[in-house]
Amino acid sequence: MKGGFYEGYFENGFRNVKGRYIFDSGDMYSLKLAEKIYSVMVATPWTRHWLPTRMHKFSKFADILAKMEALPNVVVRLSSDSINGDIIAGNTTSTIIPTISHKRPDMLACEAYERNGKCGACRACWDKDVKVVAYVAHGQKMLKQVKNL
Repeated sequence: MKGGFYEGYFENGFRNVKGRYIFDSGDMYSLKLAEKIYSVMVATPWTRHWLPTRMHKFSKFADILAKMEALPNVVVRLSSDSINGDIIAGNTTSTIIPTISHKRPDMLACEAYERNGKCGACRACWDKDVKVVAYVAHGQKMLKQVKNL
């Protein structure tokens, strides 16, 4: 796996990483990028990958997302567009809730908002058995939107 995209990934110590999330803000903007991400996932079976994405809304991404999801070391979390806790269909999904009081029993609330955005020891997002992760709204722009609900 030499050259360009992969070389940089592996040279920067990726071989020793046990858990990795792909994008904490943003998404796959093309199938070419999705294929590159998939190649890294396949090439790093020792690393657990978590990919939150809204690209599930576009049929052209269906095949690559299914391939990613089939890997034992990958969780593809289909992200809802909701900022009020609406849940979408899927094996592993995520949504945003305005405050922790909006958490429902069928959700696992991400507690990173209590730790300055850090996961700590939690690895729920990487767990295929966790169906829905709810992220408490954070950041000035999001808090402004939530305030208007």
